[in-house]
Amino acid sequence: GDQPLFFRSNIHAVSSTSQRRELASADVPIVVVASSGMLTGGASQFYAQEFAPNERNAIFMTGYQDEEAPGKRLQQLVADRAKGETTVKLGKQTVTVLCEIGTYSLSAHADESELIAIAKAFKPHEVLLVHGDANARHSLASGLRQREMAVSLPRVGTTKEYTFASRPWALANRVSEGKQDRSIDLATLWNELKTQAGSYFDVRELAKMWFGDVNREAEVASHLAIENGVYFSGDWRQRGSFRVNSPEQVERARKQRAIMVAHPSLLGQLIVLRNSSGAVHLGIVKSADVAQFEAIVEGTKGATFAADTLLWALGEWREPRVENEPIRAQLASLTKRANAFKDLLLPIEKRRELFTSAIPIDPATLLPDELPEGATKQDALAAIVLALADDHAEWTPNGLVTKRVLEVEPMEQNEARDLALELIPVEARVRKVGLNITRKELLLSFDFPSVVQAKYQDVFADIAYRSGWSISVNPVVNQQALIEAVSLILPDSAILRKAPSYFMDKKEVAADIGGLFDSHELTEKYRELTGFRLRLPGAPVVTQEDSAPTGTLWEINAAYKAIRDALEPFGLYKTSLKNNEIVLAFISPQVAKRHEQIIARLSEETGYRMSIHPHPNQQEMLSIVRRYTMQKGWQISKSPGIRTDELSISLQLATVISEQEIANYVAFVNEKTGYRLVLG
Repeated sequence: GDQPLFFRSNIHAVSSTSQRRELASADVPIVVVASSGMLTGGASQFYAQEFAPNERNAIFMTGYQDEEAPGKRLQQLVADRAKGETTVKLGKQTVTVLCEIGTYSLSAHADESELIAIAKAFKPHEVLLVHGDANARHSLASGLRQREMAVSLPRVGTTKEYTFASRPWALANRVSEGKQDRSIDLATLWNELKTQAGSYFDVRELAKMWFGDVNREAEVASHLAIENGVYFSGDWRQRGSFRVNSPEQVERARKQRAIMVAHPSLLGQLIVLRNSSGAVHLGIVKSADVAQFEAIVEGTKGATFAADTLLWALGEWREPRVENEPIRAQLASLTKRANAFKDLLLPIEKRRELFTSAIPIDPATLLPDELPEGATKQDALAAIVLALADDHAEWTPNGLVTKRVLEVEPMEQNEARDLALELIPVEARVRKVGLNITRKELLLSFDFPSVVQAKYQDVFADIAYRSGWSISVNPVVNQQALIEAVSLILPDSAILRKAPSYFMDKKEVAADIGGLFDSHELTEKYRELTGFRLRLPGAPVVTQEDSAPTGTLWEINAAYKAIRDALEPFGLYKTSLKNNEIVLAFISPQVAKRHEQIIARLSEETGYRMSIHPHPNQQEMLSIVRRYTMQKGWQISKSPGIRTDELSISLQLATVISEQEIANYVAFVNEKTGYRLVLG
């Protein structure tokens, strides 16, 4: 019944300091069980001070002893007695040790497999690993993530808040209805929102979408923190706002996590990585997280790398060859030695065979039985991976897969660019041929990249084969070309009544066209040319010139709320009422025009005529440009300026950036502001 489970019969608890002193001086045989086990303090240190000087006593230590702990010194004293040493410092006292000393390997700690089994039994929403050395925590985290558990490794001072639904296991309704009773599933919610990739929603909006209850925002925020950027990414400019990730971003985030899960013992490993510019380096991993790692890397000062920069782990880093030689210098020496052995260990015939088979290969299986003279196993393995990296090898769970084999030296860069321009047909509408010198890669920009990639694969393969350069197609669509394409394919009988509107997330362009006899033929032509769907007829555009919609006027605050709910995610920052007309202020009229269909619907529903504020928010435009450069760590040599007559923002950078980075920057600014970025 109420009898204690441990303290019974001849086992008693020590409840006071006076009782402790009485036991220490007792003449009867006793056994005392006390902590701390390393004698760093507490009752064990007191008893050790009292028992150690008497040869009739014994002190038995169980489990691990830290190198700096008094318990470790007491263990060492057993061997040192032969040298005449018999004293040890316990707390503030120096004690002569005459008692017997014993050590037993007794641990109350579960091993990794047992801890994983416990976690699986409890089926937790999240596991927090708060104790243990870095290697052990990373290995355990990888094991848990392999079993699809969310894992966090909080640092000292981290605060975690949790809110739980009252009925978390109830069956769910559709996400779009906002009536979910179960805990939020971000993957399901993202699947409903993925057509709006790039749009921003705050936590309250996401809570409303799932639960129909904005007051459950704390629960949603907790899940977003755990999910850590797979489906939704936090807006660095505005806390609590999250961007819907594109399918490509989600795929990359999943791959990064899969790579880290596949390397539970990455800390201290010698690795080969390919950085964001395509350069291949050797490095040593210092720490690892769910989707990235820190490393000391030869040839670069960068410390943090995304998981998908990892090409291959070569094994534990060996001891330095030269005493006091910096690690980066050692890595540089290893790189030089490995490069010298590449062709010997992996000749072109073997590389061609690997490329043709397209089968993932573990580089260690390519090591010969007899290594070249002067090469260690580490040198040889590094040489093989570097040779595969030359062939654009990519990591897979089963090994490296090469993407090309160069049998001759790549063309000079201008020759490669000229060859591309010569072989790509005019109808492909190439806009730019950029160069990634490090990776020997041609960066091709087209008006309509998805159409080009599907249509001209053979041309790209021919360019790659003849030039020795790989081909990469910029996925950014030329939005102005989308508009021009409508006029380009119009029959003589048709007229374009208003400028078309484009919807990048849906891959649609809406146009209001008159005098059209065969809409199907026109939409098919547009799809073949651009890869986008042409929506006909376009919904009416609401402007100041349009007549006011018919219908009952809503109460103004109710109308404002409906407008904000619908348009704030797309950049609406102000509404005002003038002469029974609601004026909508976006960052620019050009951004507003992208959402004319929504504005038309709101006008019809609320009964108010609506117009667009004609002037851009120049201050916010400049802030967007500056924030982007700050986030990237780029230096500005001349502050940005705006030309409203040209719908452009000019900026001069002191930092040299790649063609791909320029394209990404231009696309980002256009998406956010509706203006064209001109970089000096």
